[in-house]
Amino acid sequence: MRNCFKLTELRNVLLTTFFLCGCLISSLTIGSAKFQNNILNLPYVVVGSNLYNVSLRLVQNSNPIDLTLWSYYQYPIQDIETSNNESVFSGNVLSIPILRSANKSYRLQLDYIESEEVFRLLEPVTTLQNSTDGILCNYIDSTPNNQQSLTITSKSEWGCVGGNRTLTANGIPDHDVGVFPNPHNPNTISEQSVTAEFPLSPEEGSSPTTLGGRLGPVAYVLNGVKVDADTAGACDDSGDSCSLAGGTGSWGIEALGQPHFDFGDDENHAHVQPGGTYHYHGIPEGFVAKQGGNSSTMTIIGWAVDGFPIYARYGYSDADDTSSNLKSMEGSYRLVGTVSDSRPPTSMYSLGTFKQDWEYIEGLGDLDECNGRWGVTPEFPQGIYHYYATDSYPYFQRCVKGSVEALEGAGGPPGGGPPGGDASRSSSNTTGKQVDRYACEINSDGFCLFTGDPHQLILEPGTDKIVNLKGEFVFNLNEAVAVNKSGEILEAKGTPAFDGDTLIKMSKEKMSEDEKSFHKVMTIMFPIRNALMYNVKNLSKDAWSLLVEELTKRGIKNKTFLEGRTPKDNYYGTEGIFDLVKNPRGQDIHHDVMKFLEEAGLYLLCHVTSDGFNNYLKETHPEGHDACKEAILVSKVPFTSG
Repeated sequence: MRNCFKLTELRNVLLTTFFLCGCLISSLTIGSAKFQNNILNLPYVVVGSNLYNVSLRLVQNSNPIDLTLWSYYQYPIQDIETSNNESVFSGNVLSIPILRSANKSYRLQLDYIESEEVFRLLEPVTTLQNSTDGILCNYIDSTPNNQQSLTITSKSEWGCVGGNRTLTANGIPDHDVGVFPNPHNPNTISEQSVTAEFPLSPEEGSSPTTLGGRLGPVAYVLNGVKVDADTAGACDDSGDSCSLAGGTGSWGIEALGQPHFDFGDDENHAHVQPGGTYHYHGIPEGFVAKQGGNSSTMTIIGWAVDGFPIYARYGYSDADDTSSNLKSMEGSYRLVGTVSDSRPPTSMYSLGTFKQDWEYIEGLGDLDECNGRWGVTPEFPQGIYHYYATDSYPYFQRCVKGSVEALEGAGGPPGGGPPGGDASRSSSNTTGKQVDRYACEINSDGFCLFTGDPHQLILEPGTDKIVNLKGEFVFNLNEAVAVNKSGEILEAKGTPAFDGDTLIKMSKEKMSEDEKSFHKVMTIMFPIRNALMYNVKNLSKDAWSLLVEELTKRGIKNKTFLEGRTPKDNYYGTEGIFDLVKNPRGQDIHHDVMKFLEEAGLYLLCHVTSDGFNNYLKETHPEGHDACKEAILVSKVPFTSG
């Protein structure tokens, strides 16, 4: 086979993904035009007052790129029904408005050289921007609510400034909602502080970015309510231990489309997280109706965090033609054909119950793995990548195709409610690599005080009382559940406490014993964390001994070792860390303090949870550590009561 030569960067726009000699052929679209097998087919070419279907054939090894006329025919005048992106031939120049290649759009021209009877690519080729500027840039809404479950006015305001689309909202829906609290969702809708910023000129990335839950919202509807299709619910392999509140099992429970678990969602496929956040798992029917959405129109309902628009249910049957009929968009997921041996029995939970029951099959439906596609829309007649909320799985996208900035909370599975949810546990970039978010500074008293804020509700040492920072009783220990700063229940795993984590009063009736123990561990660690990071000056030796009583009785962190080959090998025990924070000697000691807190919490968790949960801690540790093995447990000392 003779050697193929690649096109230069500019010339390869037309044939980005194949070599000129035809070794590798791919299919590209130009609006409704296509290039395949060396033939460029232009279904609509306007020549004067006439309309033609034209096919051009690539001249092999031509440099510059040349094409010859392959075939053509003229449409009868009564059959003329053009797309928005028809090509135009005028003055010996064939103008092609859109060529899609490698997730980008281009505008190009071909010059007809009459003496050689060829169409020659003219340079430069224009790269088209996916600008959304001017579309819904001044969307402002204030809708009063007078419902059984909601009397707060919905407020949302969108703007376009400095190359970004901005959102300010209170997270309150602007349509009828279901009854909250309800038997399956014990939470009340409350006002939130929603601010977001997306690019006005979004760019499709090379690969999808998974979002949702702790990875951050995937999108916002125009009313300022967030989209989060996943849940924090999970079952173990046996199916005997399931929890809707951040279960420790590996089988993620779907909120919609399954009959076994009720997440208390309303007719808008939405429900409420413990912090009062109302959010959507599927098509927001009330909002769509308010926007006039129906089968005769495409309805834009929001924006994904990558800046691309979201439409509800209906799209053009021909993605490149606004004159084509509308149809209900279908996702490209299907139930798996082979069921994993480790899955809970299908006799217990039918296929479709768990996220892992679904697989993406390219081309099965209308949409890609992120429930989107490139095509024309009423707002973007030249075409843009866009998403759909659909009646079929996955209902709302679980990923975005566009480029996104570094996100708070990367790492771990997504979650969405009730009662657990979208706990942000770390600061990270989009690669998921954890970023050190803490530091401490030496104050005038010589103590190293940490950045951030103390936990506002803590366990009073030596009691079963949860108190505020003034020492005032709030509720009892057996009612305490740990949540993040958004009020979303923390998933039971080995992640340490973070800024903004606090406690709420909530029944643990539906929690597993391991989950109950996890929340008790977090409750015990909150005041220890406060003491070491924020309240060193007032910390006495006796008070410290009372704080670490649960550690001491189990022999956790009872030794200090400072003779390691590297600082990483050193560690502080309960007495050593007390002495260090009381006299840091002018040093930033935050690494030592954070290591103590992380290991103390993990080792305590190892003592009070099952062997299965201990294995789970190992499997989910970001660095693959076996924390419970490192703890050297001679024998476990569980909690005496939940």
